[in-house]
Order: sequence, then C-alpha cells, then structure tokens
Amino acid sequence: MKYWVVLLFVFTSANAFSQKSWSSLKKGDSYKTTRSFSLFLDEREFSFQENTKLTLKETIKDNSIKVYIHKFNVSPCPGRNIQSDLELIEVPQQNGVSSSVGVSLSRGCSLEVFVDMSEYNTLSFLK
Repeated sequence: MKYWVVLLFVFTSANAFSQKSWSSLKKGDSYKTTRSFSLFLDEREFSFQENTKLTLKETIKDNSIKVYIHKFNVSPCPGRNIQSDLELIEVPQQNGVSSSVGVSLSRGCSLEVFVDMSEYNTLSFLK
C-alpha cells in the first residue's frame, strides 16, 4: 500500500511541477492546456481539449478590477467570429486547494484569462 501512495504522490507532483504559474508566462511563448474545459454562449458549447495550444499575445494589468488579463491566440481556432460568456475554471494547486480564474473566448479566436492579483503566483492550467 505504501508503494501506491508513493507512486501517486510522484505522479501528481510531476504534473504540478510541469505546470507554469500565471506570473511566469511570457509574451510570444506557446503553452499547452493541462486539462479540458468548456465555454458557453447561450446553448452553444465550445470545448477545449487537454494539450490545446495557446500562444500568449499580451498581458494586461487592470487595477480597477484587480486582475491580470492574459490574452492567448488559440490553435486550432474553433471559429473567428465565436465568442463565449465568462466561465469560472478551478485550477488545483499543490497544497490541495483550488484557485479560480475567469475564462472567455472573444472574437478573433482570443482566449482571455482573468487572474485575481492576489492569485497571480498560483499554478495555471498551462504547461
């Protein structure tokens, strides 16, 4: 039984170490999602699979609402004129607690991620 616990710990730790923190992301770099998630607009659903490629095109610090906004180009693009509502996505952390980020898809295939300033050094859903 001890061996299974050790293997589980090693596996989950390795995944956590491959994840990037929001604050470590660099403009122009490409990343892949570590999980699947869905965004919605009315009754339409837009699914993003694990390993979807995202390229960071800009990061904006918005002091008025106390968030950093990461804007990514999505590849492959599900449709240039598609947009979604803002959805909250849970991001598990190494300490077992989850943080949340707001995610939406805007026209032009831009995925926007809203990260609270107090959680900017937490793990992202990107590797």
